[in-house]
Amino acid sequence: MILKEATEVLFTHQENKPSKIMVVDDEPTSLMIMLEALNDLGEIECVDNGAEALKKAVLFQPDVILLDIEMPDMDGFEVCRQLKNNPITQSISVIFVTSHNGQKFEYQSFASGGIDLIIKPVDLTICRLRVQNQLKIKHQERQILAAKNDISTLVEQVPVYISYWSKTEENLFSNDETAHWFAKSSEQMLGCFAKDVLPEKLYEAFHRCITEGIEQEVLNIQLPSPRNRIEYVRAQIHLKVIEQEVTGVILTLSDITSITNTKKQLSNESERLRVMLNSIGDAVIATDNNAIINFMNPIAERLTGWHADDAKGRHIEEVMNLVDASSNTRLVNPILVALKEHRIVAMALNSQLVGFDGRVHRVEDSAAPIRDIENNIIGGIIVFHDVSESVAMAVKMTHLANHDLLTDLPNRVLLHDRVVHACKVA
Repeated sequence: MILKEATEVLFTHQENKPSKIMVVDDEPTSLMIMLEALNDLGEIECVDNGAEALKKAVLFQPDVILLDIEMPDMDGFEVCRQLKNNPITQSISVIFVTSHNGQKFEYQSFASGGIDLIIKPVDLTICRLRVQNQLKIKHQERQILAAKNDISTLVEQVPVYISYWSKTEENLFSNDETAHWFAKSSEQMLGCFAKDVLPEKLYEAFHRCITEGIEQEVLNIQLPSPRNRIEYVRAQIHLKVIEQEVTGVILTLSDITSITNTKKQLSNESERLRVMLNSIGDAVIATDNNAIINFMNPIAERLTGWHADDAKGRHIEEVMNLVDASSNTRLVNPILVALKEHRIVAMALNSQLVGFDGRVHRVEDSAAPIRDIENNIIGGIIVFHDVSESVAMAVKMTHLANHDLLTDLPNRVLLHDRVVHACKVA
């Protein structure tokens, strides 16, 4: 979006400024003739002496001046010289008009700063064409200047360091006006050599590209002396090659400090989470929103009999074979229900997990969907643990409570339970 807006600004300049022409001649007749011939080419200002022409040129700012050479108070050559010596008027195009056709006058016309010479009597058709050509040139100059200013403004404002270097590694341009990236502003950087300015690692890559003819290289580096919180940068080095000869080097730097720090934080957080999940006593399996496994901790590996690398990319039901302990019928994995119904789901009672190695474990716990920051479901997670020993202990305790310790025969507690049950049935 930013690039599109910038392109529109740079390439859609609309120059509505009208062209301006000044005619300077001490003969009223000549002024009238010129005014009549050129009045449709733009705004025209007529002046009859050199001193007045200098004043009017500052205020009127014409694009072209048709200047008579022979005038009583100040000749055209002197007027032109003063115009060219004034920064406000030095860019005005001056066309001399004279009745003399000698080479001396032609030489003086160009030597004093004129760009053309018209001989009297004036051929108005040719005069119009010459003025039109000069106005087109001035129009193009304004367009080029406006585009150059826009590009300079854009280059200065983009959050990227842009620089251009000679093949001898001397700086010719940089957009760092405020010394934001390095200790030198763009003006101070001019003429400096890369080895005196760039960090060592960056300079090594910069120098290698030039010496080995590597046309383009991209690398991420850490600045040894960070400025304005810029610690990590992505450097792009591009050789400018003309006819197989290196003529210059473009170096750009972009700040990737926040991206790098964020990646580090995510990596650290991910490592802490991995260690935590691998250290807990419960089995953990995570999937995407299609129930395809993307994580499994060591406890889950032990209970399912699958290695994590082999299980990744497989469907949860292929790895977790859940069956009913009594009927041995296949049970729906709770993670599928959690993903479908968007809620936490407890594992079915009396569930047992048949591992890949054939071992059977009684398991219990729950599954839940995983949501992103926008509350969209991006996967699921199931946490479970082995309750085989607990179930066996519960069965044993029940048996001991209802049977004699010595003979293992049913005791009065079991007799009372059966009598109560028989009474209810009767």
